[in-house]
Amino acid sequence: MPEEISKDEFGRLKSWGLSPENHFDLVGETAKLRPCLADEHSPEAKLVQHLVTISVIDDGAGMGDDAIRDAWMVIGTANKELESSSKLGRTRTGAKGIGRFALDRLGAQCQLHSSIVNEAGESQTLTWMVDWNKFEKDGAVLDEVTATIELGTSGFKDDLTSAASVQGLEPHARKAAKEGTGTSITISEVRDDWSSDTIKKLRRTLGVLAPPDEQRSFNIYLHDDRDPNQSSGVASDVLEDFDYKLTAQVRGNDTVEFTLVRNELNHDELPKALFMRKDMKKEPFTRESFSDRTVSYVKSLEELFPGESELFFSRARSIGPFDVVLRFFKLQMPSKAEDRQYPYRSFQPQRRREWLDIFGGIRIYRDNFGVRPYGEPNSGAYDWLSLGQRRAANPAAPTRLNWPVPPQNIAGTVNISRIENSVLVDQSNREGIIETEEFRVFQSLILRFINELERDRSRVLYNLLETFKVENADKQVLSEGLKLAREIEAKPESSSDDVRKLAQTVTVQENLLKEQAEDQVILRSLATLGTVMVSFAHEMGQLNTLAGRNQQLAALLARHLDEKDFAKINEALNPFAILRDMEASDRKAAQWFNFALSAVRSGRRRRSNVDMRSHLEELKVVWDGFLRPREIELDLNFEDGFAAEILAFEIDIDSIFNNLILNSFEAFVDGMGGGERQIRIFIYTKSKKEVGIVYEDNGPGIHNSIKDPSEIFEFNVTTKKDRDGKGTGTGLGMWILESVVRSYDGTVRAYRKTEDFGFRLEFSLPIAKKSEV
Repeated sequence: MPEEISKDEFGRLKSWGLSPENHFDLVGETAKLRPCLADEHSPEAKLVQHLVTISVIDDGAGMGDDAIRDAWMVIGTANKELESSSKLGRTRTGAKGIGRFALDRLGAQCQLHSSIVNEAGESQTLTWMVDWNKFEKDGAVLDEVTATIELGTSGFKDDLTSAASVQGLEPHARKAAKEGTGTSITISEVRDDWSSDTIKKLRRTLGVLAPPDEQRSFNIYLHDDRDPNQSSGVASDVLEDFDYKLTAQVRGNDTVEFTLVRNELNHDELPKALFMRKDMKKEPFTRESFSDRTVSYVKSLEELFPGESELFFSRARSIGPFDVVLRFFKLQMPSKAEDRQYPYRSFQPQRRREWLDIFGGIRIYRDNFGVRPYGEPNSGAYDWLSLGQRRAANPAAPTRLNWPVPPQNIAGTVNISRIENSVLVDQSNREGIIETEEFRVFQSLILRFINELERDRSRVLYNLLETFKVENADKQVLSEGLKLAREIEAKPESSSDDVRKLAQTVTVQENLLKEQAEDQVILRSLATLGTVMVSFAHEMGQLNTLAGRNQQLAALLARHLDEKDFAKINEALNPFAILRDMEASDRKAAQWFNFALSAVRSGRRRRSNVDMRSHLEELKVVWDGFLRPREIELDLNFEDGFAAEILAFEIDIDSIFNNLILNSFEAFVDGMGGGERQIRIFIYTKSKKEVGIVYEDNGPGIHNSIKDPSEIFEFNVTTKKDRDGKGTGTGLGMWILESVVRSYDGTVRAYRKTEDFGFRLEFSLPIAKKSEV
């Protein structure tokens, strides 16, 4: 609700019978709102919705007097078909000659200002005005309703001046004023309530008006005088965090050029055995094709539609060249079993869902301008290719070679042209394309392109699963055997004595393996302690007496010497200063002893519910004495509201984080120059059963000699060298870490250096159930 309106606006409200005197006090040329009515949510706020004006301004070629009289004011003109391009080279959109009547839907009054430069180089301006209410009067005859044209007006120039006052629009308005061409339309007495929610919806709608993959032939800026902070350019937000992207370019020689980007898997972690399978020895599935994420190939229409009739191919050719871009997104995090079977790349499902809510669906763009309502959410044409029906008829898993993609997981753009694809004609109401036989063939082509993406993804995942089964056959047999043993013990009466004894033997063996695993926990901890001691042996060697010796020596020295006598002497020759330095070394050694003893406390060797927050904060305190002097910052980040516990041995958790922090410590000290030294640990709930943990530092990252990041988890692999090039590492640290995570049925993955981090590790551990102790 505005605090004041002009006298003219006050008069207009009164002429409409809205009684503005009940809300505003008119004094001179201004009417001021009474204070008690200033609430924007009050019923009185609806009073001034009619005073809102909508202005649409462009810096295009503009329209002259002839264009207004012979085209703009005449229903169903074909001028856009006869002259398909504007003077500025952009393909004209629309060909029915009725689009201008949308102005009537927005508001009752319309003023159009336009400016052109004629062949003589002279600027010509005009103003066209219409009152749409005249068409609604009883007995009105169309030929008797007129609009007004005034030549030589300054309306367009005035609108450019107003636009120039908006931040971000000044250079565009100045350019349009210099060129002297363009059009502005002002709609008043609007028919809708333009609330903040309506503006947000408009921004989203305008965001998909042009295809995100193309260079825009025009830019859109949305400004609201009532809320200028929300004013900005409208952009199509392209989410490049896809799993698959397929580009299909239909050409005039009966061929389709495909470009496929595989972004779902970590290609460095694909098993070598995968490419030994028969299905993976042909292009584009060979190991060489996976060395780059992008593959390109060409197929003919006959290859894509074997056995189709000549009539089908004739209609396909008549459609003409067009392009299709498809993006596929998973929306659910993989399960623990899937994470072991497939080396999935990490992603943020919530970010994907939010993007697909706005930009999802497969949309058609004609000459870089959206054809409604294809692909629009909450519309009957959202799934205009019936992908949902295909999925319902065949709910196969992605590992099946006939897997169909769900419509909610795919976004796409289909780029056509009014000139190149003239057989695809808009309906007269501008709501879609006339469904001719050519349009149905057009749909078949796009569905076949989608199938190309489906077949590629399912073929890769199917062969990955089969490879996993072969490499883990023993585990699968063991799992099935244990399951069978439990079933037999649950119903012993249904089995013979020999079978029952065999089932009991399997159960006893399983318990023995659990006990051995617990023993290995202690062995891993001792190995970790050994790596710490080896790495810091030079500091431990400085300890040659008990802590406190330096205070005793200082006290004895003070009996014979006064420390004040050494005030002006270099500290290197000051015995009291030397003793203080020695005391600092003793404290450092004591810290290491405390660290080693705390790691093997008996309480840490018992399995319990470990509170990750308190445990890591305690670990940070232990390491602080070593990190702070080297200016290394350890930052702990927990998900808001995170309160999960891990059922684990504390000594195992120590093995993981001590190895990681130790590696970062040595990398910073030995392999990094100036700049901040940071270690970041992120803890979040990955699923109902798993805690996700991300460890990062900004050090030098994995050494270049390591070709595959997963190699760092192998036994005896180390890149630590002394100055003479001799190996100094134990090759146990990361092997222990991976063993610990694997023993808890978790997953772990290392990453190479990027602009955001030097070293990064992601792993998961099980969340303890409330009843577990």
